[in-house]
Amino acid sequence: MTLTRRAFFRSSTALGAAVGGTLLFANRNNMGVFSSADNAASPTDPANPATPANPGQLAEFTATGIGVNQKGQLPGGTGYLTITFPPAAAEETTATLRFEFAGGRTEDRVVHAEAHDREGDDSALKSDPVNPPEGATEVWLPADLNDPATRVFLHVVEAPKGEEEKIFGAGIAPYSAPGLPTDPADLQSSLETGAAGVVGSLALAGTIAGILASSGLAIPGLPAPGGGIGGGANVIDGLRVVSRREWGANESLMGWTPRFTRAQLITVHHTAMATPANGDYAANVRSIYAFHASSANGGRGWGDIGYHLLIAPDGTVFQGRTTGTDGQAVFQSGSLGGTPMSVTAGHVYNANDGNIGVCLLGNFMTQSPTPAAIDSLVRVLRHLCHGLGLDPRGSVRYVNNAARLNLTRRTITGHRDWGDVSTATACPGDRAYALMDQVRGRV
Repeated sequence: MTLTRRAFFRSSTALGAAVGGTLLFANRNNMGVFSSADNAASPTDPANPATPANPGQLAEFTATGIGVNQKGQLPGGTGYLTITFPPAAAEETTATLRFEFAGGRTEDRVVHAEAHDREGDDSALKSDPVNPPEGATEVWLPADLNDPATRVFLHVVEAPKGEEEKIFGAGIAPYSAPGLPTDPADLQSSLETGAAGVVGSLALAGTIAGILASSGLAIPGLPAPGGGIGGGANVIDGLRVVSRREWGANESLMGWTPRFTRAQLITVHHTAMATPANGDYAANVRSIYAFHASSANGGRGWGDIGYHLLIAPDGTVFQGRTTGTDGQAVFQSGSLGGTPMSVTAGHVYNANDGNIGVCLLGNFMTQSPTPAAIDSLVRVLRHLCHGLGLDPRGSVRYVNNAARLNLTRRTITGHRDWGDVSTATACPGDRAYALMDQVRGRV
């Protein structure tokens, strides 16, 4: 059966007016935080302020996005777009984004409502991420949804090429906080007390560790220079991953109280967005986290990231959804000695309880995941299946009392396998989905 998610939607309630706190550089040049551009108003028809401007005029992407029939400039770098649909839109609603290129060529992209969602989310309907085509310079939303509540938002994972050098200079500046001490002893003291307010990537942590080590100083928890990640977070059966603290999660955004149900099966996803060319995948994870957790700038406002684990192209595995216990990912602390209880996340609407979401960073509709990512996926699935006593090539009876589901599913599913009880989707992408049987066989 197909279940209708909801017929009408209310406007999203902001969890915060902005992505503030210790999350650094919350603007279009921020690497790893979804962005609004400059807070300048988008141009409108002065005779009728409610009427969007001629699409030939460029509008600034702001915290409220750009509206129907407005055109925004794409800054380059790695980023993605999302659409917030009108409050009364049904889940079958689509919109068209028109991308423009130098020379006047255009390309239309039909955008659907999101298929990743958490139960109980009655905020405005939003799209999944949309990657701008390579070489596109501008985007606009033609008036196929002539409703002023329809907005397009720009989210930046990686700063435009050359922009970070221009804005921040060289070295570790893109990841440092204003007023970060340069003297190693002062730096150590500031970091130990939290006074510097630094939330950065593993690259920042390693760089700072190197500065301190060169002066005979150290901070517990920072990785040794060139020594990889630190302690990580436990998952199950000996599997450890990059913890939320290590990838720089801003826990002030976390507003979704963990709830646990018996772990039953696993669903594989892709993020459907490009990954940073500079290889800072921790920044990619922070961007997804901010987009999922906060309602600011068109985010989903769930209060946390929707995936349990995320796998980067280089094979690094990151903790996603919090369990409420520092250093323990996916499962409720203390439950691994008996019946493993997984924290409910937001990756398959109507089928999140007991369903572990493992997400590959990247868009795999037309390209395949890297061998390193697939190797890590196999390793993660092997640990999960062994620890849970599951047959990776078999099926289970999936029971979800909250959604009144009792049905048979493969132990390891792709997101698109849930279209009969959730929203139809191409996730985890044609190329990744084609590898699913091979992956199951290797597990």
